[in-house]
Amino acid sequence: MSVVAIQAEAAPYRVENPPPELEQAFVTIRENAVAALTELRRVLGVVRAEDYEAPDAPQPTLAVLDGLLDNVR
Repeated sequence: MSVVAIQAEAAPYRVENPPPELEQAFVTIRENAVAALTELRRVLGVVRAEDYEAPDAPQPTLAVLDGLLDNVR
């Protein structure tokens, strides 16, 4: 969802003189992606609070950065 939000924010700058409808569509896409991320964080917070015994997952490191960037290119 983060990638969708970032791409929707950047997309109008990749098109010369985008029509207003296209710009508004990207604004809407970004707003919805950000709202979905907010809701996902809330849900995950509830799930984590209920599962006291669950181990923390390892966080991504710089070793996976190239793979993450390949997904957005």
